Amino acid sequence: MESQGITHSFLPPTALRRIRDETSPADYDLSSFETIMCGAEPLTASVKRWAQDTLGVTVNEAYGQTEANAILGESTALYPSKEGTTGLPYPGHTLAVQQGDERRGIGRGELLIDSSDPVVFIEYWNDPEATSTAFTEDGWLKTGDEAIIQENGYVSIEGRVDDIIITSGYRVSPKEVESKLESHPNVEAVVVGGISDPDRGTVIKAFIVPIDERIL
Repeated sequence: MESQGITHSFLPPTALRRIRDETSPADYDLSSFETIMCGAEPLTASVKRWAQDTLGVTVNEAYGQTEANAILGESTALYPSKEGTTGLPYPGHTLAVQQGDERRGIGRGELLIDSSDPVVFIEYWNDPEATSTAFTEDGWLKTGDEAIIQENGYVSIEGRVDDIIITSGYRVSPKEVESKLESHPNVEAVVVGGISDPDRGTVIKAFIVPIDERIL
């Protein structure tokens, strides 16, 4: 970045964590660096804040898939970021959420994309069965991701549908719990999952790596 005068870059959260943990950005001249687009995996609030504060850049989170890329995200030059969300649908994309048989433009459920969208893939090569299961009967692409579409249009990606933990009848996103725990100043990393429980069916369990083991 220093030698080439990089101004804009795409970096996944893992790369940002590696830069944070294994380098000293203050030793480099990063004055040309302006913006990072970040995607491919969940971006925690703590990593985003570190990148913005330490690298002095704008971090725009983005969401997409191989089957439908660059669907939604942040673009702080055009509209404000909302903490806890991944941003707004980019112009030209129509999204919805489906819970059971009900599809809505706002609310929580599996994120769907209108298949008339030009970025949506046509088919899996030589695999008509997989192609068929990727779409609803009326042609919406099923992303496999749990999402919340707010009334103001902002979208929160809550994790994979298969990852959602149902405990005592409530649907809980591991990502949401992980983000809360990672906001603690002494938490280095955290992974949340579900374990069997005879009373609640499943209970939430967190595995935490502390910065200082004496403080937790």
